[in-house]
Amino acid sequence: MVAGQYGGLKGKTGKEFGRKMKNSVIIGFIAAVWNRFLGIYNDCFLEKIIKSICDYFKHKSTGSVICTFFRNKALDGSYWRESALFRIVTSPIRLLMFAADKAGDKLISVRENSEFLKIFDNLLYIPLREYGIMATSFTAAAAITSGITSNVSPARIIVLGAMLIISIILMLIPYSIHAIAGGSLAAKAAKSLFNSYNIEKRDENKIFNIKYLKVLSVLAFAAGAAGGILSPIITAAAVLAAAAMVFILHNTLAGVFICVLAAPILPTMVCAGLIALTIISFAFKLLCEKDRKYVITPMSFLVVGFLLLAAFSSLTSFNIPKSVQILVLYILFAFLYFLIVNNIKTKNQWYNLLIVFVLAGMVVGLIGIYQNYFLDSTVQSWVDEEMFENIQTRVYSTLDNPNVLGQYLVLAAPVAFAALWSVKGAWNKIVMFIAFAVMCVCLIFTWSRAAWVGIILAVGFYLIIKDRRWATLCIVGLLIMPFVLPESILSRITSIGNFKDSSTAYRVSVWIASLRMAKDFWISGIGLGSGAFERVYQNYALNGAGFALHSHNFYIQLVVEMGILGLILFLLIILSTYKQIISIKERNTINKNVTIAMGGALIGYLFQGVAENLWYNYRMVLIFWIYLGILQSGVNITNKNAVSLDSIK
Repeated sequence: MVAGQYGGLKGKTGKEFGRKMKNSVIIGFIAAVWNRFLGIYNDCFLEKIIKSICDYFKHKSTGSVICTFFRNKALDGSYWRESALFRIVTSPIRLLMFAADKAGDKLISVRENSEFLKIFDNLLYIPLREYGIMATSFTAAAAITSGITSNVSPARIIVLGAMLIISIILMLIPYSIHAIAGGSLAAKAAKSLFNSYNIEKRDENKIFNIKYLKVLSVLAFAAGAAGGILSPIITAAAVLAAAAMVFILHNTLAGVFICVLAAPILPTMVCAGLIALTIISFAFKLLCEKDRKYVITPMSFLVVGFLLLAAFSSLTSFNIPKSVQILVLYILFAFLYFLIVNNIKTKNQWYNLLIVFVLAGMVVGLIGIYQNYFLDSTVQSWVDEEMFENIQTRVYSTLDNPNVLGQYLVLAAPVAFAALWSVKGAWNKIVMFIAFAVMCVCLIFTWSRAAWVGIILAVGFYLIIKDRRWATLCIVGLLIMPFVLPESILSRITSIGNFKDSSTAYRVSVWIASLRMAKDFWISGIGLGSGAFERVYQNYALNGAGFALHSHNFYIQLVVEMGILGLILFLLIILSTYKQIISIKERNTINKNVTIAMGGALIGYLFQGVAENLWYNYRMVLIFWIYLGILQSGVNITNKNAVSLDSIK
């Protein structure tokens, strides 16, 4: 599947496959059954009951506070743009753009005239033999330091030998990457993905003069010397990190894509570093580009307000050092929301970001499935062995905990499901189906009851909103579920609320203690993170739950950490999100379908918050803001109603 090509394959193979799928006996049978069902349903008694229930709620909700909120246009018009609050919240960006207006021309001139910076603008056009010279310098230094320090092993000898052969081959090639692969499928996909690299025809240009080639060769030699001391894995990781750093600083949009891909896979601090690099890249972009624009959305105020309250909570915390550390992560992760909204500006970019988001979910799912079959044991505290002796393994993939993995999959799987319905082309649909299936299978292996219910709510919401007639099939599916599910899964689901389950009993005890904490600290909160919670909780703990790092309820946790205002601001962010979904007027487009699915996923995700602290794993904080950023940018692209600071005086 080529990134951005939602029209399916253009070749003969894709068309032939599509024709075969359309002429398939199985698909024809399914279509005939579905059409027959619709014919019966439209005149049946059940359809009239569902319609009357929907009409009743529609009538009763008219004029309610919630409906008034969704109809209110105050935040969408000029009122909020002209308010003092708008100017206060946007003051940092205004200051940056003011500096750009004063010094931007000089920075642009320096950038355009810098021979060294031209290297980064012409990476695709540098002859490979010049890369070969640097690679040879790196390999030679690594070999020398390995010999001096006696850090020699068969594996290192093989790696250095392979690097030497590659370096020699590169030195024999006088052509650039562009000359060799400029017209390839991969190059076209890269151009489509980032929409900023101009893969155009032009003369090869040796931008390295002798001076710069010497400098870079010396740097490569120094890096190789360090690599000869370190392990091959650390050396390879350092080289990849340096390449990613250069790539992100050169291209902000690439940084956004890398951050979205890395969020569920790489460690928290690596993700934080990638976001910090992307923020720096975006700041330079604002300073150095002549066409400077910064997009502001109504939700931006709620996000900033939430972060300001988090800062206040951290500075008044019972454990200030740890709370401030968490605050830094919160701010960095929330910044990715602003980065996505400001860099994803075309439908092509948005579609490609969805692909990256879904493929990341598929990778996480595949790792989880692998763990299910090859992981020897699981953490005993994750399973009540007396009630569920048949559960030997609960997978956690890259997210350290099966319940956290379940939260992530409930957000990611519905996006693949909606894309499966929306994309064109048989191969595209197959890829989305595989991604959805992989994530659902992995979700089963988490044995997370809240996640199972969450995915049912998410997919059910999407189907019913898409077409009310799906309500009947959803009801039928729930009724027959007890007769078709395996006994192990059924017993796990029906154990929800069973106090014989040690995890349920423990959670209830923690909830009671946490509610007592919330009652005493509902105004200011106790501070962010488990460090503050652990210090205060011991004064409220009940027998049987003497130790806890969080309240096991996201909404209680928000009140405990940030006070009642923290919960209110979060709920306003959620309501604003649904207001954005409702604002899309298009029908049956991928933008509309995916945003509806994301709305359903949020329902499932928020349901899990009843029994879990959704943000205990900080990468879930990052994924939450990524989710809102993708949704908001999709709305902006569709409605074209985003406000840019350059248009406001």
